[in-house]
Amino acid sequence: MGRRYYRNGQATSLAFPAGALDTTITVNSATSFPTQYPYTLILEPDGALEEVVDVTNGAGAVLTVTRGVDGTTASAHSSGVQVYHGVSARDPDEANAHLNATTNVHGISGSIVDTASSQAVPGAKDFAVLKVAGSPVADTTSNQTIGGTKTFSAAPTFSAGQNVAGAEGHTGAETHSGTETHSGTETHTGLVQFSNSAMRPTNVSSSVDDWTTSATFVATNTQPIVGTTFVAPPSGMVWVHLSAYMGQDNNQYEAIVSFRIGTGSTVGGGTESVSPSGDRSLVCGMAVNAAAPARLQAGDLYLIQGLTAGATYNTSVMFASTAGGKCWVYRRTIDIIPIF
Repeated sequence: MGRRYYRNGQATSLAFPAGALDTTITVNSATSFPTQYPYTLILEPDGALEEVVDVTNGAGAVLTVTRGVDGTTASAHSSGVQVYHGVSARDPDEANAHLNATTNVHGISGSIVDTASSQAVPGAKDFAVLKVAGSPVADTTSNQTIGGTKTFSAAPTFSAGQNVAGAEGHTGAETHSGTETHSGTETHTGLVQFSNSAMRPTNVSSSVDDWTTSATFVATNTQPIVGTTFVAPPSGMVWVHLSAYMGQDNNQYEAIVSFRIGTGSTVGGGTESVSPSGDRSLVCGMAVNAAAPARLQAGDLYLIQGLTAGATYNTSVMFASTAGGKCWVYRRTIDIIPIF
């Protein structure tokens, strides 16, 4: 049933006769009638020609009507007969039917579960279609945003990826494109894939030779900086894998290869978060003589902690020689592996 509108006011009368087939009537005044449609009028009440009509539109005192509703018969009416706005038998009958209904309440088309207020819906519920802003509340294909607190009397079962606080059991493959915080234990029996490229390992390498005699770390002498950018994962921790083929030309000196991490997306720039250090370095040295220089291919893995989750960083390969020597770097590779 659709809504009908009501308003307190005075009765009026027909300004002109109305035939049984007329779909418009003219009254002497419509100022006491509702301004929204539809609403009910009674023509010639309490007599043999009493007729109930629905007013569906109006222009001043000219009203568009549906004739002979609620079990009455469309009849001809003379000008001057009484017309009043009120209720007919269907109004209390519909209300009484609603009070006694146990199924199909509200036609299952209203806001039974909304997205703003807190809800407590005990017991099993079977909805053929339950939508929020045009989209299903829970299905197995579309993305969901459900605002407000929802309380389920039994643990829900999801066959596709969902956002649920607490312990979860996932039996299907999932794709997560945003940042997540999990406060409960999870068991994943299917593939978990991060579609956000920032959440994947990043890598850069170069086979171009470079060298330095500097005793302090440099990122370049004659060639471009070897480095890359990355976004810190929610844990604020990454593994840095560093490898290099390096050499030292002079006796009793060392070639040292390390790395630097700075803030921002400019490789070699930003505020230094992790400095190159002998504690995080690959070392080759102690050449026997200039005709037989020391050469070494080496790699190691370093745990970096304390990064700001979601922040962008850059990393670059740095190299140095102990004073008086000459450090050569050939193949350089640096890998950033996020830890979740």
